[in-house]
Amino acid sequence: MNHSDLSTIVRVEDLPILEAVGVRTLADLASQSPTRLSAGVGFETRLKPHPVGPTSLCVATWIRRARKELQRRRIISGQARPRTSGAEGISPHHPWSWTRTQDGDRWGRKMAVALLAAVAIGLSSGDDAIAQEGGWAWENSTDLSFVSTSGNASSSTLGLKSALTGTQGVNAFKIELGGIRGETSFRTLTATGTPSNFTVVEETDSELTAESYFLRSRYDRSFGTAYGFSGVGWDRNTFAGIQNRYALVAGVGNAWVDGETSRFKTDIGATYTIQKDVSPVAGADDGFGGIRFSVEVMRQLSPTTEFNSVLVADENVEDTDDFRADWLNSLSVAMSDRLALKTSLQLLFDNKPSLLGVPLFDGGGAPTGTTVLTPSDEIDSVVTLTLVIKL
Repeated sequence: MNHSDLSTIVRVEDLPILEAVGVRTLADLASQSPTRLSAGVGFETRLKPHPVGPTSLCVATWIRRARKELQRRRIISGQARPRTSGAEGISPHHPWSWTRTQDGDRWGRKMAVALLAAVAIGLSSGDDAIAQEGGWAWENSTDLSFVSTSGNASSSTLGLKSALTGTQGVNAFKIELGGIRGETSFRTLTATGTPSNFTVVEETDSELTAESYFLRSRYDRSFGTAYGFSGVGWDRNTFAGIQNRYALVAGVGNAWVDGETSRFKTDIGATYTIQKDVSPVAGADDGFGGIRFSVEVMRQLSPTTEFNSVLVADENVEDTDDFRADWLNSLSVAMSDRLALKTSLQLLFDNKPSLLGVPLFDGGGAPTGTTVLTPSDEIDSVVTLTLVIKL
């Protein structure tokens, strides 16, 4: 194999994987479609051949998708044996060749584990579970942002979001947690003495200016392109008047497009929500049923650039004025297999927002000691620029 050209985009350890499907130079790689590459390692793909070859999709991305596809199709579940015909792709006697069978055999299992172990080179240690027969494959992605200023003005904002995803055949499990916390310090200066001889006294007060947290999990089970799901979640946004909100959801969905460069999924489910407000209204019902509809879109814009959009809409069936929506759009640019920069815009809409307690003053500006309730804003927007760490 000519290492001088392929090694510029592929790790040396991964070269045997490409060699196994007949790729030895960049020219070989450009002439192969993802469909032929996938067939060469024993599985089919719904992705149509790309007009300029898989190099435009990023070789590392194809290797990662190959691993996920093999895991999803249970190639490592002990149901594998060598090919009996090799009209296309790898020879039936090649050590990287296999097809499914019902009874399986030990040789096929060994070859499946060996391939997955080779593909996992360069990925995180958490992916070692792939090489375990019938086990779960786990991946983690963490978004981290931090801004701090000091001196004449002091403030700090920390944003964190982490998602752990596990797959096993037709099963998928995902748990996400994150939050944003912002704090600002206000400095007050006073002077005592005479104009020519004085002492300056500085007082600093810190005030929380932003705070929101969430924790949610979801389980999916696919039935072809369709799937069923269930999930549970919790969130807190005191500045929007929400002290604690718990939600349960279960429903069905369908993956209309699910390729390497594009994804379009929709689902609908029934929900039950329990919401505790910072300033609750006396006699209000904390629990209510609802309907949730969501849309997920992904598009690979270039080998290193990916666009994602997720819209989640919740309708309270007991009070139809209480409609909520969460729309997150993000654009990420990969710097390496493990690091990426992502900018995102999140819009949160609540047609019937929670109430906030506001101190009441009289006409002269003196406090009355009474607190009144007023609705919070209907729309919150969050713009972030984060560093994404993939493990």
